[in-house]
Amino acid sequence: MALFIEALLEWEEIAAGRMEEEEITKRWGRLMTLRLAADRKALPHGLPRRPKLEKLAAADARAYCRSLYPEEG
Repeated sequence: MALFIEALLEWEEIAAGRMEEEEITKRWGRLMTLRLAADRKALPHGLPRRPKLEKLAAADARAYCRSLYPEEG
């Protein structure tokens, strides 16, 4: 929850136009570092892999890309 609050506060600053692009990039990096630390703490071994769901997700991704970028010919 703390990470969400931090991100929300950052977004409010960005949306209000009170940050330059360079500062946004720095803060984005900081948020990603905090997220990585939270992920490692909560899921030290990562998420369990589920091959059946991975296969389904890959098929969905292919179908989505084909719908956006149909092959010409």
